[in-house]
Amino acid sequence: MLDNQFPWLVDSQSLPDNYHTALATLERTERMLKKDDQSAKMYKSQMDDMVDRCVARKLSSEEVKSWTGPLPFGSCKPAFQFYARPDSYMNNLVGILLRWTEERVALIGDIRKMFNSVYLKALEQHCHRFLWRDLKQHRPPDIYVIQRVNMGDTPDPAISTEAVYKTAELYREDSPQAANLLKHSSYVDDLIDSRPSKPDALKIAKEAEDILTKGGFAVKGWQFSGEAQPRVKEELLMDLPEKSIES
Repeated sequence: MLDNQFPWLVDSQSLPDNYHTALATLERTERMLKKDDQSAKMYKSQMDDMVDRCVARKLSSEEVKSWTGPLPFGSCKPAFQFYARPDSYMNNLVGILLRWTEERVALIGDIRKMFNSVYLKALEQHCHRFLWRDLKQHRPPDIYVIQRVNMGDTPDPAISTEAVYKTAELYREDSPQAANLLKHSSYVDDLIDSRPSKPDALKIAKEAEDILTKGGFAVKGWQFSGEAQPRVKEELLMDLPEKSIES
């Protein structure tokens, strides 16, 4: 899985320790959730999901004591350099849509939780600390870090997209056509292309997903022209000639 370092605008060591602000935010959130059991269950479920998927991780007491870097809690948006918006940094959406209509069979893929597929380096993890205690207000909160790119910071879309581009280049020899699809026919987490025939479309989808898998990415499913239901990775082998599968 690829990891990335954020583009700092200021010296990260100059960022303040805002533990008390984070604690006040946690307490305010807890008071709000205490009024609605259903919202509290959903909120806790999302937190558990982030930990289960290794998006967030609780720091041990030893890690907290040994860390000598900056101690800001929450997103440090003002500290990051501005990255271009997706429509100017990434592929031109009009061009992608025009290529989508060029061939007989259109296909669309959706990268699953694309941002969360890219790991952050240790500095960026600790600069995205937050407090949580499973809504157990009687005890001190635990300190967590965000381990992967998460929605909210200005450079997130550009960093995640660049990780996909880098994956395509690293494994270009596996399939130059699939690498080109990932670099030139993608827009944020959407993969959009067209091919002359169904076997061609299935083959390019499989090869593109094989490359993405090596970079730690996964595709929710692929939708093809004339099919009512999307296909998952295992189903891409269906209708493919044996020669295509072996190649």
